[in-house]
Amino acid sequence: MPSTQALKIFHYFYVFVPFCFCISVGVLPIIPC
Repeated sequence: MPSTQALKIFHYFYVFVPFCFCISVGVLPIIPC
């Protein structure tokens, strides 16, 4: 499903990109520190 693919890409993108963001657990993407 495209939705799952997009979510996975977003998740990996936010995990790999070293920005000042606090990665949240669950379905929530990121929360700015």
